[in-house]
Amino acid sequence: MNNFRKTILEVINRDGYGMMLGDNNGNFSKYILSNWSGTLYMVVEELISSELWNNIGSVNDHLKRGLLLRMKPEQASMLYEDDSLDFIYINTGFEYEQTTEILSMWYPKLKAGGYMFGNNYLGSNKDWWYKSGETKNKIIKIKGREIGKFGVNPAVDEFSIDNNLDLFYSNSKQDWFGEWGFVKEKTTKPKKKSGFVQWRKELQNPDFEVNKPV
Repeated sequence: MNNFRKTILEVINRDGYGMMLGDNNGNFSKYILSNWSGTLYMVVEELISSELWNNIGSVNDHLKRGLLLRMKPEQASMLYEDDSLDFIYINTGFEYEQTTEILSMWYPKLKAGGYMFGNNYLGSNKDWWYKSGETKNKIIKIKGREIGKFGVNPAVDEFSIDNNLDLFYSNSKQDWFGEWGFVKEKTTKPKKKSGFVQWRKELQNPDFEVNKPV
């Protein structure tokens, strides 16, 4: 596991609630669940692979602290109340428009002091993206082979500027496909009182029973 991801576990609330948006093989989710005591929600759009299932299932108490949801990020966002999550990691929607939408819909779900992270912030320095070519989406090639269209850099840069957030990132010559993050400073207004996280909290109350007889 790289140093950036190890640092994530050092800064987040040890007993909080986290969201992983996309993790097809489950390696990072397994690492978090194995080295963190909070509750992790995982959202994937694709069919759940056996590798993902086996990685999550290998964590002893995964049924108590992990929940795997197969749905789109925009659908999952409606299940969570504002100001309810301690961190969110975005590993999906690598184009500019997709990343912008995900940031806008999920940022309110963070608590004040919560962290938002993500990957595919490209380049060995922050400025190279804007020096030439398309500034929203770039087609990236490795050894002449096209690997996809990426626009995380400008989406994250613009969002952090618009919301007065201090962006940090991990790019270097050794880590060209870098990761990024920022801290949410203020509570979202108005705050919604209902949502899936609230429901999960009620289930952890020893006085709360499902299908309790009247």
